[in-house]
Amino acid sequence: YALLMFERSTLEGPLKSWASAIWLIVTTVTTVGYGDVYPTTRMGRIVAVLASFSAMAMMAITISLVQSKLSLSRTESKVVWMNSARGLVRERR
Repeated sequence: YALLMFERSTLEGPLKSWASAIWLIVTTVTTVGYGDVYPTTRMGRIVAVLASFSAMAMMAITISLVQSKLSLSRTESKVVWMNSARGLVRERR
């Protein structure tokens, strides 16, 4: 919404409809950046940069959450290590 409001003041820019503003934000957030639609005003560019930074923050948080759920805690690591050590000892006998 903010992007379209800031870009409405210029008539020569490519952002003239909601669809093109949403397309710009989607391509910015997904870091595709086709370049077919771009902001022409200073505030429009700031909104696009903020969308890009927020997308990076959302990806970092998502990756951190997934990584924390997939990693073993210290006690779980000890149990895995002890079980593998016991398995090696039993195989040697």
